[in-house]
Amino acid sequence: MAQTTAPSFDMAPGLPGMKADAAPERILSRVNTEASAEIPFGVFVIKDTAAQPSTSTAIGVKLPAASTDSVKLEGIAVRSAHHDETGIGTVGLKPGILFGVEAEGCRWMRTEQAVTRADPVFCRFATGSGTNTQLGAVRKDADTVSSNATAFAVKGASFESDAAAGGLVKVRFSATANRAVSL
Repeated sequence: MAQTTAPSFDMAPGLPGMKADAAPERILSRVNTEASAEIPFGVFVIKDTAAQPSTSTAIGVKLPAASTDSVKLEGIAVRSAHHDETGIGTVGLKPGILFGVEAEGCRWMRTEQAVTRADPVFCRFATGSGTNTQLGAVRKDADTVSSNATAFAVKGASFESDAAAGGLVKVRFSATANRAVSL
């Protein structure tokens, strides 16, 4: 039987939350303290100052939900093979699951809009325009809806590659530079 279509040799560079380079990194152990929401791999998470897990010494994190959350950024949710199947849901890590958060380093993230290395990094904290609804996702502007911003600027973050809207982009983040993590 003859082949009717040519195979694609364009592999994706990675998956959201995967390590994007060989530079040193700092990964923290954190627990998803969302009431019911899963935390997808490769999104920004914030320290949950209200709810801390009672069964672990790890610090709780959740998805950003306010413009003031920019000072609480812990890092990027890390994709890892160290999760058992019961802890992973349909879009990410279930509530109560211990996982890695990259506080210093470079990870693959999905961008909501086309970005270049020169663009600033913004993080979604509220539903934005169109289909942009994933909290913790990255973009290059505040995505103003009805004169209200739905994303905040991320200090200590930079795009390390160019990407089309919906594509994967390398994001370097330093919680130390952002002053979000207690060292």
